[in-house]
Amino acid sequence: MITRDKRSLSYKGWQNLIEEAVQKTIDLIIHISVSTVDKKNFARMDNALHQSVHTSRRKTFIPIGYAFPSGYFWYEYTKEDPCLMHGISHKKNLTHIGGGSPIFVRGVMIGTLGTNGSHYTNTEQYVSAALQHIKTL
Repeated sequence: MITRDKRSLSYKGWQNLIEEAVQKTIDLIIHISVSTVDKKNFARMDNALHQSVHTSRRKTFIPIGYAFPSGYFWYEYTKEDPCLMHGISHKKNLTHIGGGSPIFVRGVMIGTLGTNGSHYTNTEQYVSAALQHIKTL
């Protein structure tokens, strides 16, 4: 028999995760968008660019498909292969830009989180803050 261990956050849990990523930006006066894959949530802060919603969503697809973050790891994986490196940016829902991460609870991937609205190194910090929040649940 094949079984599936299914874990997920509640709707409130996903909202808390999004809020934690947004909270990290408030003192910096940066406006971002945050997307998650599983409950199909997203949030766009007031004054955040509308385009940032699309990019934050694109940042969730590498982690959901491959179970590793977008950004540096993906860049390292593709940098020696020009076809992969340049081709990924032409895929509809993929990007190698940092700011997307899988979300694991007790070793099971329950979804992904993507942020966008400033430099990718900053968006990686927002994701990290949100993931730290998960560890406290």
